[in-house]
Amino acid sequence: VIMKNQIAIAIAICALTGCAVDNPTYGPDGHAAHSINCSGSAHAWNACYEKAGEVCGTHVYSVITQNGSSGVAGGAVGASAFFGPVISRTLVVECKSPAG
Repeated sequence: VIMKNQIAIAIAICALTGCAVDNPTYGPDGHAAHSINCSGSAHAWNACYEKAGEVCGTHVYSVITQNGSSGVAGGAVGASAFFGPVISRTLVVECKSPAG
C-alpha cells in the first residue's frame, strides 16, 4: 500500500511539474519535425526552446506551432490528496539543415 501511494505521488508530482519531452513527428510539409512537450507549473516556454536547441543541436530550427493552456486538477490516493495547476505547453519545431 505504501509503495502504491509513493508511486501515485511521484506520478502526480511529474504531472504537476512536467518535463520537456521530445516526440518525433512530421510537419505540415511532410518533413521530419519534433513535438516538444514542456508542460507543468515548474517550467516556462524557455524549457521548450532549450529542448528544441538540444534536439536540433548546431542546426537552427523553425517553430511550426506553439500551443498552451492552463487549468486546475486534483486527485486522491488513499489518505493522500493533491491539487494544483495544470499547465500544458507544446512546441513543434523543424530542424533546418546548415544550408537551408
